[in-house]
Amino acid sequence: MRRRTDFPARSDVLPKLDALIHALSRPVTRQERRAGWSEESRVTMLEYFTGAKTRLLDPRPLQPEEFPPEWVALRGLDAWGIDIGSESALRERALDIAGDLRRVLAGELRRARPESPAASSS
Repeated sequence: MRRRTDFPARSDVLPKLDALIHALSRPVTRQERRAGWSEESRVTMLEYFTGAKTRLLDPRPLQPEEFPPEWVALRGLDAWGIDIGSESALRERALDIAGDLRRVLAGELRRARPESPAASSS
């Protein structure tokens, strides 16, 4: 998994999140079913990402427990049999957005940290 260091704003993630929610709102395709997706996995991921969107629209500060690291989503997908070899575009989109959510959180936490005295005296 490639690690990115940019910190997108909440609004930067919303269009991709909306597109994923739209895709997850439809029944599982034959191709996605072959890749390991089921109605259960689709509905669970739809609920997670719909909740994530609701939380991004809420102006309160984000908390670390709200957006776990990408590997948590990866393990969940693996548990359903949607693994790295499945060639699932939906899987890749879900993992990409899970990473984006975590980077939004990291950026907000970084900006919320008080500036160190040494940095402010320069």
